[in-house]
Amino acid sequence: GEQRLLFYLWNHTFSYDAVARAWTFHAPTVDPAGGPSEPRLMWGAMTASASGDKVLLFGGANVHSDAGTPGTWLYEPATTTWREVTGLAPPPRSYASLVTDPERNTALLFGGDTLDAQLADTWTFDFATETWTQHAPPVSPSPRAGHKLLYLPGAKATVLLGGWKQSSTTDYVADPYAPLPWELWRFDFAAHTWTLIKHFTEPTPTFAPSMTSAGEG
Repeated sequence: GEQRLLFYLWNHTFSYDAVARAWTFHAPTVDPAGGPSEPRLMWGAMTASASGDKVLLFGGANVHSDAGTPGTWLYEPATTTWREVTGLAPPPRSYASLVTDPERNTALLFGGDTLDAQLADTWTFDFATETWTQHAPPVSPSPRAGHKLLYLPGAKATVLLGGWKQSSTTDYVADPYAPLPWELWRFDFAAHTWTLIKHFTEPTPTFAPSMTSAGEG
């Protein structure tokens, strides 16, 4: 409702007001990565609650550690503060994706990269109770990272597109990742199940792993 984008990048928290067309750089006293002087946190995933009063950050890594995840953090725009959420949480990962179903005020997390393998686990985060729940759907997308989770307001549907897997090449200068076949999956929040909507036969779009981490609030 505020037409505002929130970003967390390289241990800095900042936002963009789309109405005023103005950037604001925030200085929270607590930072998920420990502050600007600490190793830069990258490749995390973010999504906002239905009302925008909380922004969820999960995962990421840095050049000092493959498992540089800060855990689960919530940012509250009203007070410009970060706070850590403890308890059950998904295993550390980077290049995952988060999206919120506004009807349920619940976020979906799928897959990601441990920086030597890709994951295919399905988790939801309840913004009201601030808790994670892991699900075990009978079928799901294959292990992947760099994919996109999207909420389609018209259809009230949550879908997954794209992603990459570990490359099997043994060439010395080859790309360590390879794009997956282009597929469209839909997640049912009521039944916690995945359904393959379409496997595209057209050529897979090109991709490049992103070197940044940003989120929308």
